[in-house]
Amino acid sequence: APFGYECENEDFVGFEIDLMREFARRWLGNAEAVDFVEVNSGSRIDKLVNGDIDIIAATMTHTKERDFRIDFSQTYYLDGQNILVRKDSNLRNIGNDVDRSRSLDGKQIAAVKESTSIRQIHEFTTTYGIKLNIAEFEQYNQAVQPLLDGKIDGLTTDRGILIGLAQ
Repeated sequence: APFGYECENEDFVGFEIDLMREFARRWLGNAEAVDFVEVNSGSRIDKLVNGDIDIIAATMTHTKERDFRIDFSQTYYLDGQNILVRKDSNLRNIGNDVDRSRSLDGKQIAAVKESTSIRQIHEFTTTYGIKLNIAEFEQYNQAVQPLLDGKIDGLTTDRGILIGLAQ
């Protein structure tokens, strides 16, 4: 949420689902002429390259490395990476960016395996000279309960995804 997720009635909904249905309406004459397949950061490019799926609409960052394997459309959503924390976290409301960065030292932050968020959080730790313990999950929603339970200190990914998870 809010980009693409499965509801209780097993229907897929969200911004990218709506976008793909609109493409199907325009290209195929029928908004329902699209089948959705759940993918994760580690499998989506292979599924496309292998012909298992025809298109990826899954909040994927356009990188030079990925350009070697697949073609990207025009960017339709621009976002930035943040960290989601609990409301009672001592990581909230810390003054400036430098103090916020230092406050993360020694914390455990979750991210999705094989995502650009992993690479970027490692670059962040190098830039600010801090040590983070990275807990890797297959999907974003798998990290929510450990965050709520206090087993991890935060979850990092694109801000839009974090807003959906927070809701």
